[in-house]
Amino acid sequence: MKIKSPKYEERKIFSPEEIKKLYEKSSPLQLIILHLCYGCGLRRNEASELNIKDIDLENCLMYIKKGKGKNEG
Repeated sequence: MKIKSPKYEERKIFSPEEIKKLYEKSSPLQLIILHLCYGCGLRRNEASELNIKDIDLENCLMYIKKGKGKNEG
């Protein structure tokens, strides 16, 4: 019995020039979100679920409630 492995679509990776254009055309709020996602390694859904109460500036902590795989923590 042969089991076929699932097929994955190849993800698009932005070129440095495309990233530069993205930053140039972003609003100040979008820039903050881009920096937050890139600097903290957040996925799109993790960033969209983030609330101000999830950020502890005093202790430099951020709480991600629903990470990849729907894990809490």
